[in-house]
Amino acid sequence: DEFIDVSAQIDGHTITVSRRNLERQDGGWVNPNFFAEDFTVAAATGFQIWEGTWAFIDMLNGELGDSLRGKRVVELGSGTGLAGLCAAANGSHVLLTDLAIVTDQCLRPNVLKNTAKASGDAVVPQGW
Repeated sequence: DEFIDVSAQIDGHTITVSRRNLERQDGGWVNPNFFAEDFTVAAATGFQIWEGTWAFIDMLNGELGDSLRGKRVVELGSGTGLAGLCAAANGSHVLLTDLAIVTDQCLRPNVLKNTAKASGDAVVPQGW
C-alpha cells in the first residue's frame, strides 16, 4: 500500500492520519509526484511523521496541553497534520498549512478523516 494509517492518543481522543509507506516490502517505491510541476524536496517530506511530532504529542499530554487549550495555533508545514490535529483535539484553535501538493493529497484528507475531533480548524495551502 502507498499509505498507512498511524494513530495517536490525546485527551481521550484517537487521532488517525495516513502517511506515505516508505517501508514497502517490494522495494519499488518511487515518489509519484516527482515529475509534478510544483514538486520540491519539501513537498516530498510532507508525507511523513517526524520524531518531533511524537515529542510534541507527549508534551501535549502533559503540561503543554493545559497551556495551549483554547489558544490559537498555526502549524507551518503541517505535513500529515498529526501534530496540529492533536492540538485541536486537545482544545486549541488550529490553522494547518503546507504546500498545495501536500494539502491536497495528504493534509486535507487527514483532517476530513478526523473531522469530528477537529471541527472548526482550517487547512491552508502555502506557496513558499
